[in-house]
Amino acid sequence: MPLRIETNDHSVKDGKIHAAIGLTGGFAAKHYWTDKEEPFVGNFAFFNVLFNYFRQSQAIPGAVYDVLRSTAIITLETTKEELPGTLSSAVMQLLKKDFSEALFDQAKNLTKEGFSSQYKHAAFRGLLKVYEVTELHKHFTLNELIEDLENITYEDFVRCADALLTRDNLRIYLLGDMKGIDAQTLVSGMQLEQMASHPVQLSGFIYDPYLKQDAYVMNLAREDVFINALTIEFLNENSMLSTHYLITELLAETLKEKAALASVDAHDASIVLESDHLGSLKEKIQPWTEELFSEARRSLLYKYLWLLENDPRSFVSKGASMLTQGIYIDWYLNWLDKMTYQSFQTEIAQNDTKINEAQVVLQPLGGRRHG
Repeated sequence: MPLRIETNDHSVKDGKIHAAIGLTGGFAAKHYWTDKEEPFVGNFAFFNVLFNYFRQSQAIPGAVYDVLRSTAIITLETTKEELPGTLSSAVMQLLKKDFSEALFDQAKNLTKEGFSSQYKHAAFRGLLKVYEVTELHKHFTLNELIEDLENITYEDFVRCADALLTRDNLRIYLLGDMKGIDAQTLVSGMQLEQMASHPVQLSGFIYDPYLKQDAYVMNLAREDVFINALTIEFLNENSMLSTHYLITELLAETLKEKAALASVDAHDASIVLESDHLGSLKEKIQPWTEELFSEARRSLLYKYLWLLENDPRSFVSKGASMLTQGIYIDWYLNWLDKMTYQSFQTEIAQNDTKINEAQVVLQPLGGRRHG
């Protein structure tokens, strides 16, 4: 299967070409289907260590690295003239797997130090605890993430690289003045025929959605942290992932919480909100009306348009992330733009959902600390 590239011929303010390379896999993903009969069991910490390896080696100049829950993203800025060389160099660095054990040790230590520093913050710990609920079908647990980071060896690292760094697991999104640039020409110019080629997909665990209940977790911390999450179970096994995105993202807009973050992959869909007070997101869910749908649709389209015009790096990152799941962001936004309330009602009717809430509260001993 050829490497997939999506291009968006839209000139951005800085006049550059913005590129994002997306890979299936993140800090909440460990189990994958590849070309083997049995699922590949990786390491929750692999992509964080890998990206720190690239930071240490400076193998991809100017790259910005992001490890999300189920995708790993590399973003680049370049010029139109330098795009073929920049892109080809970055892809080859990912696929050639010419690793050094000494540099791996440095990358692992850097990852452990960064994690330890972040772990001191209650909000970081709280998010990881809530991800145990939102990423349930990927079997994510905080304890296993910590164990994987502590125990990953060079052999584990190479094993994960061999399984996950394959040309079939690369998705590229390009934004900028693309006139005269052909995606297939870019791919053929990379000469990837000899590089590893096998599919990579997230593997998930099945749980009976009707047995899921709301969850409440309370832990001690030096400061007050309140994190709410809605998990959305799609009960129709034949529903499309693009519809999961649509319903989850529109639902997030109806909550009228700017910090509410929607996340969707092949196995889990959720909305997470870090707040300064304890409150139920579930109680904010309203029955769909034409007015509510129209407001949510306009708000969501505006968010994407704002990113396109003002934050192209985040836009291409989102585009590459969606592309790893087979969704073309330009198609998705066109679909959203043309969607009517009646067609949305059809999507809702065909995609019954069950929504649960998880609340994570971290507070000092004795209750809330007042300033």
